[in-house]
Order: sequence, then C-alpha cells, then structure tokens
Amino acid sequence: MLKPNNKIFAILQIFLDIIAVIFSVYLTFLLRIELNPLFDKKFSFEIVHSYMPPIYLTILVFIFVFNYFGLYRFSKRENFLDIFFSVIKSISLSIMALMLIAFLFRAENYSRSLILMLWAGSIIPLNLSHLLGVKILKWSRARGFGVERIAIIGLDEKTKKIVRNIESMKSTIYQFAGYIQSRGEKQIIPAENSSVVLGKLDDLVRIINDHMIDRIVVSESSLTQPELFHLLEICERMEVHLDRIPDFLTITSKKINISEIDGVLLIGIRKVTFTRWDQILKRIFDLTIAAVTILLSFPFLVIISFLIKIDSKGSVLYKQRRIGKGGKNFYFFKFRSMFADAEKQREELSPLNEADGYLFKVKNDPRITRIGKFIRKYSIDELASLWNVLVGEMSLVGPRPLPYSDMEKDLENPKYKFWAEKRSEVPPGVTGLWQISGRSDLDFEEMVKLDIYYVENWSLLLDLKILLKTFVTVLSGRGSY
Repeated sequence: MLKPNNKIFAILQIFLDIIAVIFSVYLTFLLRIELNPLFDKKFSFEIVHSYMPPIYLTILVFIFVFNYFGLYRFSKRENFLDIFFSVIKSISLSIMALMLIAFLFRAENYSRSLILMLWAGSIIPLNLSHLLGVKILKWSRARGFGVERIAIIGLDEKTKKIVRNIESMKSTIYQFAGYIQSRGEKQIIPAENSSVVLGKLDDLVRIINDHMIDRIVVSESSLTQPELFHLLEICERMEVHLDRIPDFLTITSKKINISEIDGVLLIGIRKVTFTRWDQILKRIFDLTIAAVTILLSFPFLVIISFLIKIDSKGSVLYKQRRIGKGGKNFYFFKFRSMFADAEKQREELSPLNEADGYLFKVKNDPRITRIGKFIRKYSIDELASLWNVLVGEMSLVGPRPLPYSDMEKDLENPKYKFWAEKRSEVPPGVTGLWQISGRSDLDFEEMVKLDIYYVENWSLLLDLKILLKTFVTVLSGRGSY
C-alpha cells in the first residue's frame, strides 16, 4: 500500500498523464490531417471523438496499464531510462487494448490507423509527463518531502553496506533512521553504533511511530521464524514496507515451481534455459550492432592503435585465455593498456590487490601506460572485444569473461560452483550489469548476484537497456581504473 506522501505523488502523476493523453489524442488527429492530404476532414473536437474511442475510455485504459507496470510507484523513480522503457511498453499495451476494444464492439466508425498513430503521438507527451513527475519528485525529496526513512535489523556486513550506501548516495530517496535490536544476544549492537540504536524489536510499534519509519530492512540471519512473522504482521498493519536481505543463491527464488505431494508443499527451482529462438535473436542483435560499431569507429580505432604503438613497446592488442559459454576457453582481445611485461609484474603487486574473489584491481596501477589510462577510463580498450562478438565467442551483453588462470584452481569451489555454472549458460559479454552498476567499485559477491540475475532475467529489452546505460556510464568515466 502507498504511504500518504507517495499517494500524493501518484495522484499528481496521474493528473499529468491525463493531460498528456488528452493532448496526444488531439495531436494525433492534427498529424493525420497534416500528413495525409487525402484526409479531407478539418480539425474539431466533435470529429476527433467520432473517429477515436471516447476520451474517457482512452484515459482509463492508459492509466490502468501504466499502474499495472508500476509507473505510479515511487521507490525507484529517479532512473529516467527505466521509466522511459516502461512508458514505451505501457503505451504499446494500451494501444493494443484500444484496438481490441474497437474490434470487440465492432465500432466501425473508429479509425484503426488513427489508433495506431496514437502510439507515436503519445510517446513524447507521456515521457515528458513522467520526466516532469521525476523532477517534481526530486525537488520535493530535496526538501524532505516523500523521503523514505529506513530502519535496519541486524548488524552484519550486508546491513552495514546498505547504511553506507544510503548515507553516501547523492539521491534523496532514502534516509537511514537507525538500527533496531533483535532479541538474540548475537545481535547486540556494539558501543560504537549505539548512537543510532532506535530500540528493541519488542518496541517496534513505538519505534515506527516515534521515528516515522517507512521501510524496515532485516538481514537473513537476524531473526527467528516466529520473530519474522511477528515483524511482518506489524509492518502490514502499519503500512511499513519490509525487505529481507537473502543469501546470494536465493536470488533465483523467482524461478520456482510449487507442487504438492500428499499435502506437503514443495518448492522446486526451475532450470532456466535459452530457447533456440532466443539464441538466434541474441546473435542477430549482436552481429548487427557489433558490425555497425566497427564500421563507424574504424578510423578512430586506427588512431588508437597508432597511439598505443608509439606510447610503449609491444603488440597493439592484448589477448588472454578466458572462460566462455559452457566452460569452453577462448582468447579474449582488448587494446593493450598496460606495458608488455604487465603479467610478470602482477605477482609483485598482489599485496596491493583491492578486489576479492577472482578479481585483481589496483588503483593507480603502475603497469598502465599513458594512453592506457585514457582508453581504460572510457572503456575504449574494450572495443577490440567486438571481434570476439563477430566470431561468436562473446555477446555484446553478458557476464564478464574471467581469466582462466585466475579460476583454474578453484573451478570446483563449492561456494561459487553454482555461480560459475550458471554464468556459463550464456555467452560472456563485452558489457553487462557489472559495468553499469559500479564497474571497478563492486565487490565480488555483488558481481555474483548480478551475473545470476542477468541469466535468470535475460531479454533483448534488458540487453538494450544495459547497452544504453553502458554508454552513459562510460562517458562519465565513473568507477573505472
């Protein structure tokens, strides 16, 4: 259920959408008159209503579909790219619904072509409506209105990281209110955190009211099952959103089958497979974009190759053995950004490694050349990997291919075996969720979660969104070293 502040934002956004839909209907009719000289009707409100479904019905269809796709929920309303894709999807379904209504009610006077034109005519007005809504929301939250106040139950690295993210983020969506102490002795909060302890779980109702809590986040191991059910009951009654931080493997929980044997409920994990049609679509998508990118950037790639060659000794391209789809190894290509003997120096720099898991990252790495710093900052070195895409060893979007030398000793590590097998179900990618979610700033466990999420939720639309977000992230140079 929406909190009171969010209800106000929802009503405001609905009002803006109603205006945008009305404007779109009349704009579409005007465009039809201007673009089709054979259409001899002149503009008037009466004629518009005789050729199009009733305006109130059109509004109801759009608002219903927009609400279905979550465009009136405000927990993540600051990412306009996500909103843009949701608006396009919602408009498309709304137009399909209007066409179906016209067909079912045999409304012969309604122009099917005008209804189809409404799809194009409504894209800009409705996106502007939601852009304005985002701006109003940001302006309001910057003044403390509509900010979600979050309380945390549990004090482990996951909850600490959430608190650090909330306190460091430039966004004003969330505000950390403090910790709630559970009954377990192991959950006693140390003295250094005592200033942000709101109270104990037994006083949850008072804490929610006194500190105006909107959302509670609980760590997986912080509560017993009875405590969790009690917490859920209170949160539902008081309209407080409850989130639970799962173990990274439970991210697959949305892919489950529920069955029953003699009254015993069973939850089984369903293996997600790519159909042959999915693979064909993804391959066509990859080939088209990779080929066009190479052709358009070819002069630039020649210049980069020349600069790399004169900047330091060694080959223009760097190749390394990496693990691909199905565990098959391949040679991964990048433009060389380090000195030729960089691999030999890695062992000496290992004490400075700032990454965990199967990653090696060192800020201000002395092995990076002058031109290398530039091409790494803007991921220009990755353009050579488009060759791997063309020959089918990689995809444009997918899990990052990890070096075989880093993983060969631990391929059977039970902690990450599931992840290693899951990520190999799809081709590795030039870019992916790692790159748009923090690039070099992510820790290894977060990358594991992102890999699994991508494999479980793949679609061409997701690939397109990742590519667009990659472009924005690369231009900013954020999180790269």
